[in-house]
Amino acid sequence: MLQEIDRLRNGGRKADVRPEVRDTVEHLTGVDYDRCWPDA
Repeated sequence: MLQEIDRLRNGGRKADVRPEVRDTVEHLTGVDYDRCWPDA
């Protein structure tokens, strides 16, 4: 989760998320991945 936050903060695109990371974020937060991170 922290690596994904860092990736996004450093200019990573949400569209490039690995499927297992998406699943983990959704599992831990209970929120759809696309709603977890505000669009910049």
